[in-house]
Amino acid sequence: MTERTTMASLLRQAPYRRLWVARTVSQWGDAFNTVALALLVYALTGSGLGVSGVVIAEIIPVLVLAPIAGAVIDRLPRVPVMIGADLVRAGLAFALPFVDGHVAAVYAVAIGLSAAAVFFNPAAQSVLPAIVRERDLVAANSGLWTAAVISQVVLAPLAGIVVVSFGYTWAFWINAVSYLLSAMALRRLTVPAAPAVTTHTSWYADATAGIAAMARRRLLRTLAAGQFLAALSAGATGALLVVLAQEHLALRPSDYGLLLGAIGVGAALGPLLLSRLTDDPRRPVYVLGPFVLRAVVDAVLATVTGLVAAMSALLAYGIGTSTGAVTFNSLLQAETPEKLRGRVFAGFDMLWQSGRLLSLLAGGLLGALGAFIVFTRRLERSVYTKNEGQVGAAGWALDNMRGSWRVTQAVARTTHADAVHRVIGKPGVILVAEGNEGRIKGLLAQEKKKTARVVGQTPIYEFTVGNEEGQVPLRKLQRSLNKLPSNINGKKIDELEGRLAALSNRSGGAQMPRGPLPPGAKMRSVQRTVRRKTGSN
Repeated sequence: MTERTTMASLLRQAPYRRLWVARTVSQWGDAFNTVALALLVYALTGSGLGVSGVVIAEIIPVLVLAPIAGAVIDRLPRVPVMIGADLVRAGLAFALPFVDGHVAAVYAVAIGLSAAAVFFNPAAQSVLPAIVRERDLVAANSGLWTAAVISQVVLAPLAGIVVVSFGYTWAFWINAVSYLLSAMALRRLTVPAAPAVTTHTSWYADATAGIAAMARRRLLRTLAAGQFLAALSAGATGALLVVLAQEHLALRPSDYGLLLGAIGVGAALGPLLLSRLTDDPRRPVYVLGPFVLRAVVDAVLATVTGLVAAMSALLAYGIGTSTGAVTFNSLLQAETPEKLRGRVFAGFDMLWQSGRLLSLLAGGLLGALGAFIVFTRRLERSVYTKNEGQVGAAGWALDNMRGSWRVTQAVARTTHADAVHRVIGKPGVILVAEGNEGRIKGLLAQEKKKTARVVGQTPIYEFTVGNEEGQVPLRKLQRSLNKLPSNINGKKIDELEGRLAALSNRSGGAQMPRGPLPPGAKMRSVQRTVRRKTGSN
């Protein structure tokens, strides 16, 4: 059995080591640039929408330039293309502090940096399979991915400290230096010469050949669909993670950072684990398995209620995301013909960014929906907390239930404003009592006895609102009723409503004031009103 390639053995190979150094060092600078650029645009615009504009400015050049960039990469020597892209990015990053007072100029620089990356990234992807064996692709991509994730996790907080301590200029110049160091490392990288091109076609024909190959080859077509769907899911996951933390898990803001940290740790560990398991980039289980793992994690997240369980699930999510990226890239590099690699990889970048743009729009809508849900729930919780213990609070909660519930408030009551409310719905008849536990116990029993004479075999449910054992808290009252099983149909509901209304009319009397007792109102005046209208002394 052949010994599996390790990261250490790959780094001893000069071509891979130089490519690894070039990409890792430039990603160090990217970490500083990403943080500083976002903070600068937010300072200039005072708007999260302005920061989103930076992301869009990075996506648009990929959509516009990817086809022609792929053709350039496949026509020209790839390493000089990468060096040229690095030098362009170094110049733009160095110039950025001189225009950092003008948001339009900042956006223009962001577009330029992204435009240069459109040439660099597919060229780097194309070079890797030319300098390592096919069986080393998984380990090689694992090394590049792990370095990128660790750089982002470690250096992003440091970038924030640099911006706060020394200003934006140093962060942007660190980025510029990183591109220069990358170019220096690439200058010594030698790649086996590609077969000479015997026929020359137009740039347009070259640009469209990559897209045609992706559409014509079944495997590439399948991978392209997977790439697009993965990009779409990324925005939705990010948007819904906030709702998961705030609403489902009820976490503090600091705990939300722990969820993100769990994903980061998983993303760093995934490639290291993968390189120990396989060196075959064509094994379907390692390409499809991460997608299944992420689906399982989504299902688990819908059921977990604790921070530790959620972090464990998101750790697995990070592992699935990173291992999926490594196996995906390795399979793509192994299957794509050398002469088409630049165009195919550029096409896949275009697909990813298209999905990312759509996911930003969908994720924004989901995020807005999530924020609305969180705000509504918090407001609802605040109202329940304020009204809990107030006279008439249970009747108010019942009146505000959604659905076809028939609510009659205070069908039975005492002069102390204790009350039993009646609700008719698909479960049957529900009697809801609020007030002093000692007084409402007999009141509820009497009302149930009278109701049973009228409704026959229809189920009757009893609830007492309060915070003692066996009682239902006000905030959970609506949910408790909604969980009851359906026992009768709409026709039966109408029939019961008419018969019970006749019972209430025979009982006579006036109902209590609807809704919670307003703050400052005197309980004695409410009791006097009830006694006067019921004829009591």
